[in-house]
Amino acid sequence: DTLHLSTCTYQVIAAPPELLPGLRRVTEEYKGIELKIPGSRSHETVRAASIVGVDSEICPETVADEKGPEDTGSAADAFYGLGQLLTAKAERDSHRQTAGSHCDPPHDFEHRADMTMIGMMLDVSRGKVPRVATVERMAQMLALGGFSHILLYMEDMIQLEGEPMFGHLRGRYSPRELQEMDDAAQQYGLELIPCIQSFGHLEQVLQWPRFAKMRDSRYRIRTDTSAPYNLLDRILATLAASLRSRRVHIGLDEPFGIDAQHAGGENGAAHRQGVVRAHLKYVAQLCKRHGLRPLAYSDPLFRLRSPDNNYYDLRMLQGDAVCRIGEGHADLPEELDMVYWDYYHVEPRHYMTMIDKHAPILHRWGRGNGRQLVMATGAWTWNRFWASLPWAFGTIDAALVAAKDRGVRQVFTCLWMDDAAEVELWSAAPALAFFAARAWAPLSLTRQIVQEHAAAMGKAIA
Repeated sequence: DTLHLSTCTYQVIAAPPELLPGLRRVTEEYKGIELKIPGSRSHETVRAASIVGVDSEICPETVADEKGPEDTGSAADAFYGLGQLLTAKAERDSHRQTAGSHCDPPHDFEHRADMTMIGMMLDVSRGKVPRVATVERMAQMLALGGFSHILLYMEDMIQLEGEPMFGHLRGRYSPRELQEMDDAAQQYGLELIPCIQSFGHLEQVLQWPRFAKMRDSRYRIRTDTSAPYNLLDRILATLAASLRSRRVHIGLDEPFGIDAQHAGGENGAAHRQGVVRAHLKYVAQLCKRHGLRPLAYSDPLFRLRSPDNNYYDLRMLQGDAVCRIGEGHADLPEELDMVYWDYYHVEPRHYMTMIDKHAPILHRWGRGNGRQLVMATGAWTWNRFWASLPWAFGTIDAALVAAKDRGVRQVFTCLWMDDAAEVELWSAAPALAFFAARAWAPLSLTRQIVQEHAAAMGKAIA
């Protein structure tokens, strides 16, 4: 007999109008799936349960109770549910071809949305800048794979009115292009968060004579003059006007060489941290002026207490030293979220220790509207031609196991493009699939099972 693989048909019961273009694109681009989309009705959210399988043989029909576990309340979750249906169909088709019509898929587990952010940060500041169409294609794959956020790391890659040298000859995005990418993400239920630098890593801007008076060093701005803050204010205004997201990542990582004349001893450490605190408070005020909630990397608050500028200095993670890390940070803005970034360790215990040691600089972290902790992992795309997948899998697994254990609910993984975006972008796809699968999977599942599911998901939606 000839094996006949059926097409799965799903009826979309209700969806916000802005999601309909994305649903139609999925229908057009993926074989073996058909979405029946009736006239749109306005709803604040679309539930995964709103996509109902009609073909009971291939994809059994299931309808969740109104208060069932599928009622996730997130448009991104619904697209992930659709991605899982695609994965399930692909696995069933594959196993029927090899093992007969009664073979079940190898792995079936409950997917729980423990995270409020499952994000990918894409570095577009090093060259080989993705076009809008590329970002749209990535948005579709990320949404079906379980992501909820795209973070776009831009530095000076923004067309700023009156600043011709800002992003000059570097492929900068116009406000219209930012809006188009935001629309592309929105149609798949994704939030696009802009990422800039507000302190260091600004050598591409500060190299120009026009900005010479703002320089404290080759790559860091001065904090004792208003000119840099006026520039930051204009950048934030452009981002707030171009994108829907009310969040912005303001960077702050690796602030080496702050006020070298005050470098020595405890007094020097306190002075450097005072510079960072004052800067953070000022930038947070600028963000608030434009209705934005800032995220900032936490490493200055740790490494500026370390004699070696070491973020992960074990001497700073013991006893009274931990309390001193939190000294003076109670006056930081309550709406400032801190990002703990770590791409280098493969033991969950290390990440758990670092998460615990952030407590002194957080108020009610992970709860309510207070200062919250976000974790950033890495897909190991930097300084190479192909993503280092073994390192990516090992570090991501350890980090997310620790995040789940400690109740951290916002995570993203970084596609850094040092030094000149020489890496093949799509080589990171397996790392992204694994990151999302681990974020969704129960903590009890082994890395091998999660990796196998991620591989199946990646094949189905690629």
